[in-house]
Amino acid sequence: MNHSEYPLINQLLDRYYAGLATTEQTAQLLALLNTHPNLSDDLKKELRVIEAIESTGRQIDIPEDIDTRLISAIDKISASKIKPRRHILNYFTIGSAACLLLCAGITASYMLTREPESRYHVVTDPEETIHYIAYADQQLTDCFQKARQASQQAESNIDKVFNKISKHLNQQ
Repeated sequence: MNHSEYPLINQLLDRYYAGLATTEQTAQLLALLNTHPNLSDDLKKELRVIEAIESTGRQIDIPEDIDTRLISAIDKISASKIKPRRHILNYFTIGSAACLLLCAGITASYMLTREPESRYHVVTDPEETIHYIAYADQQLTDCFQKARQASQQAESNIDKVFNKISKHLNQQ
């Protein structure tokens, strides 16, 4: 991962992951990552990985054929455990479209059955205006809260997958 705003960190990371970093360079990299005031989330994750590797206290020998073994393992997992989710997306899309059409139909039916003069409500009372604004604000806040929770859940799931892959690699 290229972090152009951190050239020294980027260079040390490249050397570290290539297996070319000296003990001093690794210590320098850890010091930079631990003391940098505005470290990006990606680099914080890099720090966690490096600290986990360095905490083992031993040299990790990486087999020459690791890339083919990883690709093979991923292919096996993909073929056996992971089911295509394309149909879920299709169901979600169709369901969403059906809900939108249903809402549009109900709204159109409601609007057509009302008296023309009562179709629109003009708000002239400041208190009522404040009420509607507060209601809209609450709805937006709830929506953003749900989006934030979904984002946090996704990040948690990514971390779990990352941890499982790390454990699997450490066991081999």
